[in-house]
Amino acid sequence: MDISNPEFWQDRYSTNNTPWDTKTTTPAIINALNHSNKHKIGIIGCGYSQDSVFLAQKGHFVYAIDFAAKPIEYLNDVKSKEGLDNLFPIQEDIFNLNKKYSSFFDIVIEYTCFCAI
Repeated sequence: MDISNPEFWQDRYSTNNTPWDTKTTTPAIINALNHSNKHKIGIIGCGYSQDSVFLAQKGHFVYAIDFAAKPIEYLNDVKSKEGLDNLFPIQEDIFNLNKKYSSFFDIVIEYTCFCAI
């Protein structure tokens, strides 16, 4: 299967074949941000991003973007359960994002999205 196909990634998540998922936050990212200022943060290739949840809990406006449906479903579930109205999971190819996101984010975080391509 082709890595440029969202089904490839969906299959990886469905079979728990996600060795990149640390299941925790990333201290270097969390500690680098000033949490007293609320930022619009884009996290591309987010996966099950615990950072997305943590940063939303800190009051930031977090746009978690992934190609595969499973991590977006997970983040939507967390958003609903925790009442995180400032967490915006988006299922989309990062190269096809709506033009409204051009120059939209204060901060963009990328973990392993580009090396996976």
